[in-house]
Amino acid sequence: MTQQTRNQIQRWLRIAAFVLVCGLLLWLPVEETSERYAILFGFGIYTWWSIRWLITHPPDAKGFIIRHLLMGILTGPGVTLVASFLMVFKIGLHLHPTPDFTLVQFYSVLLRTPVWIGIGFILGLGLGLLRLSWRDISALPGDRSPFP
Repeated sequence: MTQQTRNQIQRWLRIAAFVLVCGLLLWLPVEETSERYAILFGFGIYTWWSIRWLITHPPDAKGFIIRHLLMGILTGPGVTLVASFLMVFKIGLHLHPTPDFTLVQFYSVLLRTPVWIGIGFILGLGLGLLRLSWRDISALPGDRSPFP
């Protein structure tokens, strides 16, 4: 990955971080008891962190695909932890006599962990192979970068 490509990805990551923070700031004060937004923000935050970690560690021939697969598989527990933290944070922020989220909703988030592991495995494998092919293309003569 060239430095220009890395800078473009980092620019998009900054924009994504800004959108995530604005969305969180809009969601937190709203009296809403569905866990879907907590899961959505959990997935967004964990994905942002994963991409940030993967582009800061330069790829090498050994373990390149394994690193992407590992980050993908860790999506399951990662999304669950971030979504649970956001739900607890929102409960603590509002301080109602009855919490915004019930134990059943926490349990439903926990039960989705295997689904997120499967989704993360597929995305990790696909993105790892895609990045590996970009690396091979960029080694060829000429400018064949996938980013304009």
